[in-house]
Amino acid sequence: MSPDEVVTATVYAYKQPVARSAPRPGGRLGFEWAAADIKVCVNDDYAGGQVSVSNASWVLVYADTGQIEPSKTGYESFLKPEYPWRARVLTPGRCVRGWITYPVPATERPVAVEYAAKSEPVPPRWAVR
Repeated sequence: MSPDEVVTATVYAYKQPVARSAPRPGGRLGFEWAAADIKVCVNDDYAGGQVSVSNASWVLVYADTGQIEPSKTGYESFLKPEYPWRARVLTPGRCVRGWITYPVPATERPVAVEYAAKSEPVPPRWAVR
């Protein structure tokens, strides 16, 4: 759950590699695609109106504290349904769930998926197994 209790977020799964038929990320050797299955719901009792969500708020975190942002390119072979690429407005009680795809080093796995929205004073993390 978000510390401000506006939304409830869940990371259901992390998969690496995915989208093997898509072009290599950035054409770089040693990189592949990975994806996280994420759900965000605006809490029923949130009185602030609407909340905007997009994949840009979610990053992968590595042991060296490096972070990787979602892909800015989409391919048909990315896992479906996809989490919204552009801002989607949710009202209280509404949810969105989908896969966010990332360009990642093939020989490394992240240690966490982090909700890095600017509104979060301490971004919540979910461990990658």
